[in-house]
Amino acid sequence: FQAEDGIRDVERSRGLGDVYKRQESGSPQVNRGIRKPLQGEQIFSLLGLIKEAGLKTYGTFMFGAPRSSMEEDLKSIELIQELIRSGLMDNLQVSVCTPLPGTPFYEWARERGYIAEDDFSQFDGGSRAVVNYPHYSSQEILKIKDQAVRVRNHLLFIRRVKQGQGWRWFKKVLSKYGAWRSLCKLLRRVSSEIAYQAGWGKR
Repeated sequence: FQAEDGIRDVERSRGLGDVYKRQESGSPQVNRGIRKPLQGEQIFSLLGLIKEAGLKTYGTFMFGAPRSSMEEDLKSIELIQELIRSGLMDNLQVSVCTPLPGTPFYEWARERGYIAEDDFSQFDGGSRAVVNYPHYSSQEILKIKDQAVRVRNHLLFIRRVKQGQGWRWFKKVLSKYGAWRSLCKLLRRVSSEIAYQAGWGKR
C-alpha cells in the first residue's frame, strides 16, 4: 500500500471529510507489542498527506497497553503535543487500554494476575484502569492518562483561541448543553487548565 495513492483515492471520494487514525501510542516498543506498524516519521508523513488532501484528522491514543510503562506512555503525551502543535491532528481521543473479557489481552492479563478489578462495569476505558502491572500500577496508568487529557485540552483550547474560535466554541456548547451544563463544562475546563499549568505546563 502506497500512502500517496491511498490519499489520492480518499481525496477523490465524495462526502468524506475526516480520517480516523488509530495511532494508540507514541512508543515504538508499545506499538510493536500491539502490532501497530507506523512509527516516527511515517506518522508525520502520512498525516501530512492527509492534511494536504484537505481532510480533518482524528486520532486515538491509549495508555497502559502491554509493554507499556510510565516512561513509554510519556512518549505518547509528547507525540500528542507534537501532532497538535504542528496542525497535523485536529482532535483526538485519550483512553485507558482495557482488557475486555473474551479478548486475547484479557486472557493474557488474567493468566499473569494483572487484572485489578472483578466488576466488569468498571471496564469502560475511561475513568478506571483495570490492569495493574508489577512495574506500572493501575493508579499510575490513570494518572498518566489524565495528564494526557489535560495536555490535549490545553493545546486544543489555545489553538481555538489563536484561530478566533473561542467564542464560537462556547456558543456551540451553550446551544448543545444549555446554560447550566455549559457552565459546568467551562468550570471543568478551567480546572483542567489549572492542573495542566501546575503539572505538565512546567516542563
